[in-house]
Amino acid sequence: MAKPKEVLVVVDENGEAVEEVFDDTETISIYETMREMLIYLTNIDTPAMDRVIQRRLDLLTATGDRSFFTFDRLNKLCWALGSISGCMA
Repeated sequence: MAKPKEVLVVVDENGEAVEEVFDDTETISIYETMREMLIYLTNIDTPAMDRVIQRRLDLLTATGDRSFFTFDRLNKLCWALGSISGCMA
């Protein structure tokens, strides 16, 4: 999922998570297109979308293997979840 306007958490040179602010119209356009697509897919097959989300969460939170976790992957999942909030009732 592309990042929405003004939302990005990055790790700085000190290893701390900080917020970075952007205003990029091309990225916003990509985000809006991806958001619409995720809403359509969620409306078509909500249980399948629920399974996809759960698998991603399982991969990110796997206690035995931390190699999959990155802040970038976490941000993308959060943006995707935020974009379909309200569709999974």
